Amino acid sequence: GQNQLGNVWINQGYTFLGYSYLSELAQIPEYRLISSVMATEMTRKWIKLQATTDVDGELDDAEKKARSEEKGKKIKAIEQRMTDLKVRDAFRVAAEHDNAFGRGHIFLDVGKPGTDTPAAELKMPIGSGHNSKGKVGTKTPLKAVRNVEPMWAYPQDYNSTDPLRADWYRPKTWYVMATPVSASRFLTLVGREVPDILKPAYAFGGLAMSQMAKPYVDNWLRTRQAVCDLIESFSVSGIYTNMASVLQSGAGEGDDSVLDRLELFNLIRTNSGSMALDKD
Repeated sequence: GQNQLGNVWINQGYTFLGYSYLSELAQIPEYRLISSVMATEMTRKWIKLQATTDVDGELDDAEKKARSEEKGKKIKAIEQRMTDLKVRDAFRVAAEHDNAFGRGHIFLDVGKPGTDTPAAELKMPIGSGHNSKGKVGTKTPLKAVRNVEPMWAYPQDYNSTDPLRADWYRPKTWYVMATPVSASRFLTLVGREVPDILKPAYAFGGLAMSQMAKPYVDNWLRTRQAVCDLIESFSVSGIYTNMASVLQSGAGEGDDSVLDRLELFNLIRTNSGSMALDKD
């Protein structure tokens, strides 16, 4: 009874399927297209950077124009840096991972140019952007953004005792193949969160689109194969024989002869094939 109930939960997507199984589903076109199409559309228009206008009324037109040109140069430099780092592609892949596995990660590689960030430094937070000057600057710039599949990361150090705090069920640290990384360096995308009680079971990911679509895709694959089988054998075929001798107990060599004919017929039978029969 428990095995049958467990199979129902898995087949209907009522329980976490596991990253290994979800990776296998990602090989099937029906599941892969769901993830890739949604991720492509989410990042198709991308973003547009804008600067705030000056509110100081004492600036004359020349100063306003100079400030506007300076802001325009900064925006172009930021846009060029985003292009060099392939930020758009990173968010597209993260969205694909979220659809396929339930969460996606983007690692912010911050440190001295030409060197790897020490493991001890990876545990230290870099702020939220507004207060990151102490960790991100000209000496320690943003060198790269990299995607990490959720299979290689698991959460650690999260608040599970006080729901009134802002960090309730929000991991502060992610272990990436046993290397602790601060959550501020490891951007996590979860598009469809599960209830709090299920978050540990889902490794603090969300509900994968592949898991949600599984019952429908399974029905479609089963129907597609049934239609193929129906077209392949839409007519009933048979072989003329003396059924009295076949059904008679201990008929002898006639049984093997008829069974061999039936086996040969089933092996070569198709709608476009032919079968030669004795006219008598």
